[in-house]
Amino acid sequence: MLREALEIAKQLADTSAISMAYLGLASTLYDCDALGESAQVGLEGSAWARGLSFPGLNSMAIEGLLPLGRWAEAESLLRDDPRDRGEGMGANWNGAFEGLVAVRRGRLAEAQALLGLRRDAAALLTDAAFAGNLAGALLELALVEGRLADARGLVDEGLDWLAGADDVRFQARILQARRLRRGRARHGRPGSPRWCRRAGCPRDRSQRGSRRFER
Repeated sequence: MLREALEIAKQLADTSAISMAYLGLASTLYDCDALGESAQVGLEGSAWARGLSFPGLNSMAIEGLLPLGRWAEAESLLRDDPRDRGEGMGANWNGAFEGLVAVRRGRLAEAQALLGLRRDAAALLTDAAFAGNLAGALLELALVEGRLADARGLVDEGLDWLAGADDVRFQARILQARRLRRGRARHGRPGSPRWCRRAGCPRDRSQRGSRRFER
């Protein structure tokens, strides 16, 4: 149905409807664990929106790329988006993704920007997607730095941020990070293949859920 909605919106040349259809389709595919398809739709939507003022389309692609470990592509999108530089909502969203990529690629000095973002973007924590992504990034940073007491506090804080949201995806990610904390020695460092398999970014997940979504 969402694919049909996107095609109809394209036929009508309704830019607002096209942007909403891209966002809805990519998000639904992500929730169905069809990560490869979600990333592809996100990249297509980002390419279509280039030069237009539609917030969210660039981050839509990035969110789909990160669980697949396609960090170089995500960083390329972050670098090439002039709309989201400086201050404001777009910059805060990109800051959360940039911090997460920095953690997973071992650039921990760069990832410290997440700590400032936690303070400066407090008004955005009512957005479940932003709060969930930021909480996950802060948790991974705390874990890789061995700050286990901070990680315990972040689990509770992140769940508090999401307490009023109709959300399962990000709450599950936070709880999974708590399990990873308990077995960190067995699972390796964040960014490693072993970590990614446990943290939810195995490459073979890209096709899982596709048939379920299409039915």
